[in-house]
Amino acid sequence: MGVYQGLQGYGSNIVVCNGTIVSWGQNGLDGAEFYDTKIINVNSSSNGSRGIKLATGGIIQNCSAEGNLSGPGISSGVNSMIGNSQAWENAGDGFNLLKGSRVKRCKAFNNKKSGFSGLDSQFTECQSRSNAQDGFNISGQIMYARSTDNLGHGIAIMSGIIRDTDVRNNGKHGIISNGEVLITDCTLAR
Repeated sequence: MGVYQGLQGYGSNIVVCNGTIVSWGQNGLDGAEFYDTKIINVNSSSNGSRGIKLATGGIIQNCSAEGNLSGPGISSGVNSMIGNSQAWENAGDGFNLLKGSRVKRCKAFNNKKSGFSGLDSQFTECQSRSNAQDGFNISGQIMYARSTDNLGHGIAIMSGIIRDTDVRNNGKHGIISNGEVLITDCTLAR
């Protein structure tokens, strides 16, 4: 594996598309210094740390992170957008997001921590299944989502809104909160 990143660089308005990044010693794609960047159709797997890491204002579209050995499968900076992407069997969270991120139609399953983790972010039509901790561990909004068969809580939310979401068969609480939360039109089942 070695000690290097699969792809690392500095700058803005960078586009990375249509590739596979496998078995690097650290992050598969380390875009911590890529600002306002697009990552499209990239699979990052079996890397020593994160699969895909992106800085502020980035877009991750149609990507996957599988079996990365430390940290989350996909992580993004403030005000990022992630769509139609998957994270499974990673050693950390499936997705780990910073404030203001928007996530749509993403799936997280069989990760060693939570499926989705994020602060003041929005999750729409996302699915979290069979993760070792919570399905969603967030503050912000969850809409039209599913959280099933996770070993922890279906949804652990600090504050925000949960709407039209299906929460079933999780190991702990369906939904747990320690702040102000509006919950509407949801299904909670053991």
